[in-house]
Amino acid sequence: MRSFSATKGLTAPLEQYLAQLQKERGISSSSLSNYRSDLALFRDFIADYRIAQWADVTNVQAQAFIEETKIRQLSAATAKRRLSSLQGFFNYLRRSAVITRDPLLGFKVKPVTSSTEPATIEIDKDLLQRFVADGFISRRDKAIVELLLCCELSLAELLTLELFSIDFSQNSIQLHREHEGDVSLPLTATAFASIKAWLELRMALVTFEQSLFISEKGQRISIRTLQLGIARIGKAQGVTPLTAKAIAHVRRKAVAPQSESLAPALNMNSAHLSQLLETYKKIKPRG
Repeated sequence: MRSFSATKGLTAPLEQYLAQLQKERGISSSSLSNYRSDLALFRDFIADYRIAQWADVTNVQAQAFIEETKIRQLSAATAKRRLSSLQGFFNYLRRSAVITRDPLLGFKVKPVTSSTEPATIEIDKDLLQRFVADGFISRRDKAIVELLLCCELSLAELLTLELFSIDFSQNSIQLHREHEGDVSLPLTATAFASIKAWLELRMALVTFEQSLFISEKGQRISIRTLQLGIARIGKAQGVTPLTAKAIAHVRRKAVAPQSESLAPALNMNSAHLSQLLETYKKIKPRG
């Protein structure tokens, strides 16, 4: 599935609602941040359904979004908060005559209790790495999975990675963390190979977008697209459902640090990639 950017028709009412919450109810900045996060996730979620207006949202998308908390093994508190965020927003849309029917009408969330432990999925790391990627989307998704297998990265951090986050001389990913500062995460040979294979297609696409992971249209992708890509590889290899959390569990279960040697920084086939990266650096927006 491709990633589709949310339209102005989805974003504008959302921002108006958040502004109203802040002005009329005087909610705290942390609560406002939670509302914004939940509703932005839902907006991007329905954008992947190619929905451009809130009036086109049905109970199918709304319920699928809430039910996803079970698949992703989110906490009961998160599931309840998401439902509350959507209910408040849909009530606002109805009062504003943007929608005529509440997409959550009659929907009840089955409680997720902390005493119910989700079934542990045994995942064969080698099985995931044997996935054959032969296209734009599959190479991108495999590079994402390989990064999660070798590095402690969140999905949000994956989205912040740029082309220049790759340090070919040190075979590593460079990023900045708020409480740690600049961080260098070493790449395994398989991760490096998957990123290189992805870059050969990514760099051939003409775009000014600097993100490491983009859509076929040259646009920055969403967290939802990352999740779908991970699930696709899992499904192809017989691991369902595969999530970033499950991959992180596989990484942490490693008995000892991998002894796998790092790939050479640049080989004879990487000269073109290196040249393209230098070109991108010259056109990288300032400030």
